[in-house]
Amino acid sequence: KLLAKGSTSVRQGDIAGARAAFEKAAQDHAGSSEPWINLSAVHGMAGNYAEALRCARKAVELAPNSLQGWVNLANAAASCGELAQAAEAYQRAYRFPGCPPDIALELGLKLAQLGKWAEAEKPLRDFLARNPGHREATLSLSRALAIRRDPEAGTIAEEYCRRNPGDVKALAHLGAVFHELGKIEDAWRVCDQFMLESSGGADALSFKAALLTFDGRYLEARDVYEQLIKLQPGDPQLLTLLATVCYQGGDEKAAIAYARAALKIGPRSTGALSALSMVILSSDSVESRRLMEEAVAMEPHNLSLMTLKGRILEFEGDKQGAWDCARAVLATGSLQIGAAQVAADVAPDVGRMEEAIELLERLVIQPGLSTGEQR
Repeated sequence: KLLAKGSTSVRQGDIAGARAAFEKAAQDHAGSSEPWINLSAVHGMAGNYAEALRCARKAVELAPNSLQGWVNLANAAASCGELAQAAEAYQRAYRFPGCPPDIALELGLKLAQLGKWAEAEKPLRDFLARNPGHREATLSLSRALAIRRDPEAGTIAEEYCRRNPGDVKALAHLGAVFHELGKIEDAWRVCDQFMLESSGGADALSFKAALLTFDGRYLEARDVYEQLIKLQPGDPQLLTLLATVCYQGGDEKAAIAYARAALKIGPRSTGALSALSMVILSSDSVESRRLMEEAVAMEPHNLSLMTLKGRILEFEGDKQGAWDCARAVLATGSLQIGAAQVAADVAPDVGRMEEAIELLERLVIQPGLSTGEQR
């Protein structure tokens, strides 16, 4: 009766009345999960996500085989920003027979947000089998496939764009997929179309600058990034990218100026910290190390920062430390060309020439290497 009363209150928009009825049911029937499942739902309706999460946890504790309990837990965790917990709860719900297709979608998207692209592939495919052409699922699946260099990624994304002309965000995604697959001619074709359809907007310019950088055309990339800065002044990420292409193009003075400007705007940006650390390494190695250590303290598992640390150790003469740092990065399976370069540079000093040559031979045949990386 209490559950029925609460449900009636929900239909009438009386959330406070519903909550009171469900709380009474939870108090009077301590072993039942239903009041907690309903309490989680009404707290979610009211925007009280922390309490919704607490109630959902209680519900699955009492009834670990409750599909709705796990769905509520996943939704509440996602609303609280607890992505790992949300993915775990969606995974539990996904295993139930007759699980709604939307759970497969939510699981795939949450895994993608966590960077678990390999795990995201199956639920995304399952959802698309019932909902072909769904935008978010299609583009996320394409991204998951691109990460493992599967050509199907480009096929899926290109077919979506063909069926949905005018979706410039999807077009940008397609260009990025071709870029990641190392299909640079296709990426440039999409870039030209993107520039045309978006009238040279900021997203299209960003993609063009990335392709120019990839091709080793650093001066042209700098020009495009400087156009972007005029459109989006004060963007620390753009200033960081501009610092990087200036450094790659040989203008160290401009690189330092842009990196310092980025760090002034975003003092806790690890990208700005690492960019400035990199560009001042030869002129002020002490400050470079300090900046690197500050960035690593904020993101200790960031592979790009670990690679930078290896480069600094090499510069300081700690060849073994640089080798250990680079190998730790490469041991994760990540295609970090900078780490491979550090390993190759110090290999003669630490007696690891054969290992370094084998490593470089494996990397050089990988698709998606930029012109600078191939050199």
